Amino acid sequence: MKYGKQQMVLIRKRMQVENWVEEEVTKLYGGKDENGVELELDDLLALDTAQQRRKFAYDELQKHFCPASMDRITAFLDGLIRQLAAF
Repeated sequence: MKYGKQQMVLIRKRMQVENWVEEEVTKLYGGKDENGVELELDDLLALDTAQQRRKFAYDELQKHFCPASMDRITAFLDGLIRQLAAF
């Protein structure tokens, strides 16, 4: 076995979060997969606070002209912060 049981649990959790982020961002861009947004978990987790993570993610969305409503963006950011709290 290459990885221990606990390590595999963390890998699966990370993959779930990465997939969730990708799916939600695609929804924010009206189903467009090629939206240019790259929200790397390592970059987000390197930030110290939820507020910094939220601003980083918001700025990335706006840099690529997110067409979603502010309500949808806020809901995504809230979900993202919840997802990242598990790490």
